[in-house]
Amino acid sequence: MRILYVDQYFSTREGKSGTRSYEFAKRFVAAGHQVTMLTTASHYSHMAGQQDFLARSIVDGIEVRSFRIAYAQKMGYARRALSFAMFLVASTLYGALLPRHDVVFASSTPLTVGITGAVIGWLRGVPFVFEVRDLWPRAPIELGVIRHPVAKWLLTALERWIYRRAARINALSPGMVEGVVATGIDPARVSMIPNSCDLDLAADVMSRKELRQHFDLPADAFVIAYAGAMGPANDLADLLRVAEAVREDSTPFVFLLMGEGPEDVRLRALAKEKDLTNVVFTGPLPRQEVARVLGACDMGVTIFAPLPVLATNSPNKMFDYLACGLPQMTNSPGWVRDIVENGGAGIYWTHNRPDEAAAKLRELASDRARLQSMARRAREIAEDKFDRAKLAAQLLDVFDSARDEPAGGWPILLQGLLHRLLAAVALLILSPFLLYFAWRIRAYDGGPVLYSPERAGLGGRLFHMRKFRTMVVDAERRGLGLNVTAGDERITPIGRFLRDWSLDELPQLINVLLGEMRLVGPRPALPHHVERYTPEQHRRLRVRPGLTGWAQVNGRNLLSWDDKLALDAWYADHQSLWLDVKIILRTIGVVIRREGLYEPEGGLDDPFNQALDADRTGNDDGA
Repeated sequence: MRILYVDQYFSTREGKSGTRSYEFAKRFVAAGHQVTMLTTASHYSHMAGQQDFLARSIVDGIEVRSFRIAYAQKMGYARRALSFAMFLVASTLYGALLPRHDVVFASSTPLTVGITGAVIGWLRGVPFVFEVRDLWPRAPIELGVIRHPVAKWLLTALERWIYRRAARINALSPGMVEGVVATGIDPARVSMIPNSCDLDLAADVMSRKELRQHFDLPADAFVIAYAGAMGPANDLADLLRVAEAVREDSTPFVFLLMGEGPEDVRLRALAKEKDLTNVVFTGPLPRQEVARVLGACDMGVTIFAPLPVLATNSPNKMFDYLACGLPQMTNSPGWVRDIVENGGAGIYWTHNRPDEAAAKLRELASDRARLQSMARRAREIAEDKFDRAKLAAQLLDVFDSARDEPAGGWPILLQGLLHRLLAAVALLILSPFLLYFAWRIRAYDGGPVLYSPERAGLGGRLFHMRKFRTMVVDAERRGLGLNVTAGDERITPIGRFLRDWSLDELPQLINVLLGEMRLVGPRPALPHHVERYTPEQHRRLRVRPGLTGWAQVNGRNLLSWDDKLALDAWYADHQSLWLDVKIILRTIGVVIRREGLYEPEGGLDDPFNQALDADRTGNDDGA
């Protein structure tokens, strides 16, 4: 599978940000897929300092295309919005010119990456999968960052527009899934693959002694680590209140804050004002270094402001704590609390109740056996529920399901219009011949001119396919049913002529004109065959059926059904205007040579036709 991955904040573990896209992408590559990453060389990326506006590199097999667009959490809202807009324009224009991929995957935030994914998917006619890592714009609205009614309306409309353009949506927590579904999205289109645990993070950690010496902490310090952004959503002032509550304890509780953000300066000033010597600010550290530190700490902290939307978060830091076997404390209710407290991996304290948090910390500091039990439980949760390798495989399944959706976008729209136009012209030019054939069929036995069996088309939707009747009335109830052999006595004289030159298919030009079929595509599917399709074979239903197709010019009815369906699935994945032209030209030769008109022995030996009722079996395939 060829995956175009859009993430404005891509970074390896050498950078200073989350590595979700890197960790997933390298596993996709290891599984044999091709991944192209569109990203920026931001302040937190391992590519920080990039000189060229566009740089190309290979990172663990990932084809990375990075733009030099500045971004840092300390930026004001206007500069951050400019950064988002610049990446939106650059990634969309560049991505639309890349070779065609099988799926476009855009992972937010910012929400604007969803525009990039949706536009590229539409322009290239490939499925678009959107990942919701925060409920945006709900989060900044609840935080009071976005206040103007028009801005709220526009951003909410944009959110819903992106959701509706996505073939599949992946959300990172149960609350996020509920938030997406609440906008009117079909729950069947929404999956939940949360942030994950990289189990190898604990492979290289500092010793307790080394950590305390490195940061000049008391040798017996009980170290509580926070690793992440310092913004309004995190409300680290609540953690400083906890630090103040335990400042005079005989046990030296130390809070190690790793990161930066809009609140960084204010928090440092507040800690200085309150003389919180037990709070240490390290600034942002590379993720690998953060992991080394976490392994030597006593607890981690996952903290958010008391807003409903923030209770839906799936914070990276929580999963890193779990991977490192680190007990944690949290003031976030809902899903996070359930994992931490109910899972036996830590404690919960009520927001703005520092005395409650202090009491629980003192209990743990005096009960090392319980603390160690929490540490073991944290690692067990990481291994059992959130192993990155397992979740990467689940995300690939989401991509596969998106590829099963009917193909759309500009190429499909253009091809559809062109096919309808050509069908209209062909019907006009061929109308005298069609009328003549209709008269001959009617004159033979007075029966109907057309045979209109029910077939499965785009997405499996049923329609009536039109063909000239080439057999006696009620032929499907005689002989081999719908199976037809070369010398079948049920074929009428005019019917044999029409079959020999594949002219019986011409009424399907009406189906093309109605938008039910195209000139080129897999042949219309028998409904009972669709029930037997494998997931791979089911992909042929992503495109509208056609009068002729890739299977018809590569063996036609001489092929087994399995071979035909494999060729149809290949066409669905590689369709293009030029491929359609190639198939049409090759069809002319197939018709002139009258190749593959009938299945050997009427197809009775093919597994798709075996053990089926006589009135449902058969083959009416043709070029």
